[in-house]
Amino acid sequence: NSSSMIEIANQGGCITFDPYNVDELVFQIVYLSTNKNARNNLVNQIQNIPRYSWTDYAKEVLNFMEEGI
Repeated sequence: NSSSMIEIANQGGCITFDPYNVDELVFQIVYLSTNKNARNNLVNQIQNIPRYSWTDYAKEVLNFMEEGI
């Protein structure tokens, strides 16, 4: 829940927490280790995150260049 990690986590498959709060970290570890539905939900989110290849990124960059952006 800090720096650029929150942007990555917002795509799904992650639980955010304050990395400086040990109690919160312990809570999240216990929560995930004891809650099968929560784990399955995160797995489903991970599986549904769009994946891009280097070719996809190259095409996107080329499109931006062609548009003059």
